[in-house]
Amino acid sequence: MKRILMGKSLFFLIVYILFSTDAIADMATFDCRFYVSKTIKYKDNEFINEPANDILDIKFIYDYQSQKSYMSGNAGTVETGCISTGNNVSFIQSTANQNLQTYITSTTTIFLNYDNNGTYPAIHSRHLNFGTFSIVSSMYHGFCRLR
Repeated sequence: MKRILMGKSLFFLIVYILFSTDAIADMATFDCRFYVSKTIKYKDNEFINEPANDILDIKFIYDYQSQKSYMSGNAGTVETGCISTGNNVSFIQSTANQNLQTYITSTTTIFLNYDNNGTYPAIHSRHLNFGTFSIVSSMYHGFCRLR
């Protein structure tokens, strides 16, 4: 029972820190590491399961002053949307390069109610469309640490 109360207290503290206007710091940062579990490509009118063994390191940043959030990875930093449902935080990113006919949407959900020694399980999903050439979807699983 004591462990459940401690877990709930930690959860409410994290939510307060993330979304309070009286936050202790100017930004909250989640350092995340994801491992691919599934990649599917659509080509020649069929979906093909592609073997993949990728590791993805991504940072998610929430800026209290501007009320904006960002995703930072090996391809740079982009602004995201941020939604909190109480038990988790989701970051949603969508970009388009119409000159290259490339469209990317990604959603990352960090599950705050499952504390694993200071890390939180997370799922990162990417959907890429390379014009009429191909569609790629990837699902990653991993853990995030709040800094």
